[in-house]
Amino acid sequence: MIVVKVVVQMRLLANEAQAAAMAATLHMCNSAADRASRVAFERDVRSRNDLQKLVYGEMRESGLGALAAVRTGEEGR
Repeated sequence: MIVVKVVVQMRLLANEAQAAAMAATLHMCNSAADRASRVAFERDVRSRNDLQKLVYGEMRESGLGALAAVRTGEEGR
């Protein structure tokens, strides 16, 4: 069997409201990642799961969606 992968480059054409929402979400994710990184450093947390237990609730309360909170916490360590 031959497997072919196709990679497509796309450009997102967002209106002003969508662009503002994406920028706000990116800012929230960056702030959450900074916080997760700070917590990991201060408490010497090396496990992704342990870090998630410490920061997930705070990220969700700040307005991040569940998937964004999980993925941001993974990148924060």
